[in-house]
Amino acid sequence: MIDFEKNKITTMLKRWSEEDIPFFSVALFAGTWLCIGNFWSIVSIYTFVSISTATTILSVIIYLAVALPVVIFFFVELLRLKTKLKWIILAEVLTFMIFIIPPPRNADAMRVWLAKVYDVFMQGRKLVRPYWHYNTPDAFTLFHLPMINMWDGQIFQFSIWTALCAVLILLIKISKEYVSNDRTVVIILCLFIFNPLIILASTVVITDIPMILAVAGMVYSLILYEQGKFNKSLFFLFLFVVFGMNVKYNMLMFLPPILFWAVKKMWTDSINLKSLPFLFILTILAILPYYMNYLSIGNPVWPALTKIFPAKNPYWDIVALRTTESFLGGERNIQNFVESFIRLFLIPHHINPMAFIPIFFIFYRFKYLNYMPVLIASSYLFILWLMMPQFAVDEKERYVLYLLPIVLPFGIANIYEKFTKYKYGEKLKQFFEVVVIMTFFLYFTFTFVYSYDAFKYLLTYDKKVWHRATWYYEDYDWINKNIELKDSEKILVIVANQQTYYLKKPYVNGDALSALIDWSAMTDINKIINVIKGYRIKYIYIDNDYLKDYKDAKYAVEILIKHNKIVEIRRSNVRLYSSRLTNKFSETQTILYKVE
Repeated sequence: MIDFEKNKITTMLKRWSEEDIPFFSVALFAGTWLCIGNFWSIVSIYTFVSISTATTILSVIIYLAVALPVVIFFFVELLRLKTKLKWIILAEVLTFMIFIIPPPRNADAMRVWLAKVYDVFMQGRKLVRPYWHYNTPDAFTLFHLPMINMWDGQIFQFSIWTALCAVLILLIKISKEYVSNDRTVVIILCLFIFNPLIILASTVVITDIPMILAVAGMVYSLILYEQGKFNKSLFFLFLFVVFGMNVKYNMLMFLPPILFWAVKKMWTDSINLKSLPFLFILTILAILPYYMNYLSIGNPVWPALTKIFPAKNPYWDIVALRTTESFLGGERNIQNFVESFIRLFLIPHHINPMAFIPIFFIFYRFKYLNYMPVLIASSYLFILWLMMPQFAVDEKERYVLYLLPIVLPFGIANIYEKFTKYKYGEKLKQFFEVVVIMTFFLYFTFTFVYSYDAFKYLLTYDKKVWHRATWYYEDYDWINKNIELKDSEKILVIVANQQTYYLKKPYVNGDALSALIDWSAMTDINKIINVIKGYRIKYIYIDNDYLKDYKDAKYAVEILIKHNKIVEIRRSNVRLYSSRLTNKFSETQTILYKVE
């Protein structure tokens, strides 16, 4: 009886895999994220949003209905692999899972992803915020709008971890099309997951893993198309490309070869006209976030390309250029490209060098996709270089990680094929695998050290210890408990890097990354008072050391103090950590003023 039931379950799992139900679950997850995120984006722009308990409960039900199948199918697909190496992947993914429970604390989440969605939640609508980080597509963040007030935003972290499971499902499926044994499949998975920046991206609220999901889904859809599943795969291709465009501007860099391929196939192959309405809807969703940016700011990709698309307010572009010049600037020459490319192999604390060696082996004609892998990868790298001439410094190398769903399965498949052609190929293969596996254990040790705080939090649930390095957390906690705002009163925040998520009071940013207030135009007390009254500012919270370097805003605050328009309420000594692992920090002083 037990054997019968076991065989029945095995048969069912095999049928599910053959019918590609795991892939459909991934597509459903991405599609739901895309559609619901855009729904809340449109609603929050044109109407007042009030999230009721019923809305939250319904959102959680829908969310779990699309997220849990992805998680389940990941474990099914992984455990079906017949190699002991799979347990390394399982241990790593389960370690990442621990980070779902503690509150988010990474810098990007604090200044934009969680801060943005909570700003909409507090204001009841999406307002124009000319902050340097904010004006990325809304779907990535606003998908979580009805659930953002549950705990501290852990539901968003669960989405990132689920997206990782989805990426691994797709990597398994892509790899199985090109390699002959499960051990090689797991080596591909390990080369992906054992990268410091991938470890980071899998455990914090950031766009990298969803972006990689979009690329992996795009690649697998191309394979399905070439296997003869024309209409279905074309829909999925559009879905994942549009999903990526609603996560990050970087997806635009993948468009040239994909559009070339799509136009060619739609011209030469027989496409069912019934699929066109669905493709049209997806096209609208692709354009929507960029069109909304154009309407509100005047630039569909602000703060980028300000010289091509000038903003409605010239000061917004001044603020944008102030930051993007250092981020995107530099000479565009062959030397820069070569130096950046070589550097990808010289930063093991960010990227596992073994993960990018396969990029030299994608210059090959592959089954199903012909030369598409190298065409996509090379065009993306070329455009990335045009946008960021030095694309391997200041953690910009994480944008190259988006190529891993192409580089790893196709590159490793070609490497292993070449091994079979040499006399000592088997020994070379064994040596290669030994070196690769050694890096896995090295980076697994890194994961364990990196996860120490998360394990500790599970035992103590001590938020104060967990947030010891979260910028301004104690000050925000004090403000949340002790400051009351009436009607539409707000707090003006002038701090480093806009890390404001844990400030659970209505606020506006007035730092150097914000173009909301042109401090250079605040030349007298009357102009400053008009701004304060216009935004109904009741309190001003500043990082005093940061303000010393931001002279325009410092001058305005000094004028307010001189005219007795603000009164000091609280002063604190704060540590701003640049690294939790190495315990590096700088000290600063924060001040909370009340406007009289």
